[in-house]
Amino acid sequence: MRLDSTHQDEISVIFIINDEPCERFTFPVEGDVPVSSPVTRHINTSAIRHAARRYNGLYELAFNMQLGDSKLSDYAKGRTVGHFLLPSGKLHYLGPLMPFGESVASAVFVEDVPHTIQLRLSLEENLPEGEVAAWPAELLLADHVMAVIDNDDLSGSVPSSHAQNLVRELPFYTEGMRRFKNWSVFAHFFAENYHLWMLVTYSEEEHRKFGFSKLMLAGELRMVSKNFQHCYTRADKERDIIRYEAFLEFQQLLFSFTGPSDGSRRSPRLSNEAFRVLGESRSFQTLNTANYVRILRYRCAGIPEPLTFFFDPAFTSPFRIPIRKTSPDLDPPPVLLPSQLSVNVRVGGYRGYYEP
Repeated sequence: MRLDSTHQDEISVIFIINDEPCERFTFPVEGDVPVSSPVTRHINTSAIRHAARRYNGLYELAFNMQLGDSKLSDYAKGRTVGHFLLPSGKLHYLGPLMPFGESVASAVFVEDVPHTIQLRLSLEENLPEGEVAAWPAELLLADHVMAVIDNDDLSGSVPSSHAQNLVRELPFYTEGMRRFKNWSVFAHFFAENYHLWMLVTYSEEEHRKFGFSKLMLAGELRMVSKNFQHCYTRADKERDIIRYEAFLEFQQLLFSFTGPSDGSRRSPRLSNEAFRVLGESRSFQTLNTANYVRILRYRCAGIPEPLTFFFDPAFTSPFRIPIRKTSPDLDPPPVLLPSQLSVNVRVGGYRGYYEP
């Protein structure tokens, strides 16, 4: 989508679907901000349908936004975002209007290509001036982080570094982190601007007050689901007790193979059988939290009408399709390799997992 300035009281938008330019959109401007009322235009349905990739009978609509030589005010720059109104009535987030030369792409699957489309611009008012709204891939990564912390076994906080490790291998991690200097900046951005989670730390004084063990690090940045904001401390205390007991049990099991520690830093030599027993022990499983994918599979089974999220490196954002419309027996398009598939479920505030 390219935004051009045609008059001080209006802006025009060029919208591209499956490489097919659409009829120009014109939006009035009030108070330096585009009016949020949707604008409807006819599209070249046959050309867009012909160019669309198919998945289980659905059509992919690949969108592109590209800001032209527009004179958006500093107040609205970077915070004006686009939404595509689907025929079903749902909104597809297109991302922010970026400076000329920066392309923001996204895509969505639909049952059929419509004859008209509706486009809406709005201002992310919660963002401070000078801040750029979230890109679609960034929101997808944040959604997966929320899946981790929303499904914590004990409804407690999760170390920020641990949440990062659980999503680091997702194929859209690099794209989602592209503009953030580090993970801490990412975590603070979505906590402060989108209020997706809380960030907390336990001070040295709080560490002593709650009686945490050495396994619970003082001053460590931790992420908390908004669902657990009133109970996470109790849950953290309970988890720390469980983990410390598991630590002592694992230590005793290790000593059964190596004998008591002699105080040196030398790593003990263990047989393959010892490694197998240690790895299968309940204490080891307790100390090494399962990947959130496994947690979600067990905790959220049966949630109706979940969504499957795919990511294709050909785009800079994810596209989504309803699972109920697809069959697990059907293979994804050839361009989507198994290593590029990621699945996350979010319906009515709940998240779950679906394994294609």
